Amino acid sequence: MPVRENITLPTEPVVIIPDEPGEIGYTTVMLDFLENSGLIEGRYELIGGKIYSKMGQNLRHSQTVAQLMRYLDRIEVFQERRVVSDTSIDTGTPGGNQPAPDVIVLRESLMKGKPLGTDVLLAIEVSDTTQTRDLQAKPPVYAGSGIAEYWVLDLPRRAITTYRNPDVATGTWGTMTTLAETQTVAPESAPENSVKVSDLLPPVE
Repeated sequence: MPVRENITLPTEPVVIIPDEPGEIGYTTVMLDFLENSGLIEGRYELIGGKIYSKMGQNLRHSQTVAQLMRYLDRIEVFQERRVVSDTSIDTGTPGGNQPAPDVIVLRESLMKGKPLGTDVLLAIEVSDTTQTRDLQAKPPVYAGSGIAEYWVLDLPRRAITTYRNPDVATGTWGTMTTLAETQTVAPESAPENSVKVSDLLPPVE
């Protein structure tokens, strides 16, 4: 992997070693340095101080993401905004979180750099083998960053869990609802555009 020339070095330490023994996690500052210096590439995200690969996702995961994109692109109010996939979110804090949801709907159509959580109307994760991270680790991260709504489409369970009414100060959600594939769901910002959960899922194998 080629390392970029003329790298601007940080003016402060990227890693501060604590006085007590223990594990040192990655931070957004460290990740930014790795990205800007060309020392890391590919699709990944930072959750809880750990870097997770988002490479090598299987066919049904990719098909589900594509189906979600088609559904959201058909919603008229979202056509004035921006539906994107695999975009990192700036949580607005220097801690160890820089998530990259499978799909997001932004409030504005044109943006530069990483969107802030407050720029995101809806974040969606397609969860095939990552339920623990998507259903336990990410909800407080997304709520604390100001994302308006979060969905987890659970492929093995053939269900969707929606999180709404975030409390940024506590990193919690006011409501969490799990819907079966026979039920319908709609974004809170486009409630008239409901869809059957099964229509977002891949065919039963």
